[in-house]
Amino acid sequence: IFQTLEPEIEKLVQGNYRGEVLRAMEAFCRDVAPRIVVGMYRASLSSPPYIFYAHVDYAELAAHIAMADSLLQEHRGFPMLIDLADTVCRTTFGMDSFTSSVQLAYADAGEPSRYLGERETRVR
Repeated sequence: IFQTLEPEIEKLVQGNYRGEVLRAMEAFCRDVAPRIVVGMYRASLSSPPYIFYAHVDYAELAAHIAMADSLLQEHRGFPMLIDLADTVCRTTFGMDSFTSSVQLAYADAGEPSRYLGERETRVR
């Protein structure tokens, strides 16, 4: 564990944000970021290091869980549960279902072809 999230969020707050967004970012930086730590682990000599984020009170436990899960894929050293979640989300909420929902919303708004790409408007 090498720092809290606060320095990284402070850099974002220095960006060109204004109004309500700036106030929300400042509040997040003040209230939340100091309680989140940034750490790094390497599950095996053959795998690359990975960064993890955790609540300060559970950082050691989070690191142990991430490393144990990563050992299940020793060649990658990456948590298997994240790979599983990625596969489930891509299968359940793939681009096809998202794209069709967006196109339906545009059709309902009276603009069915407004943001279609050249491939979608090509006659096949």
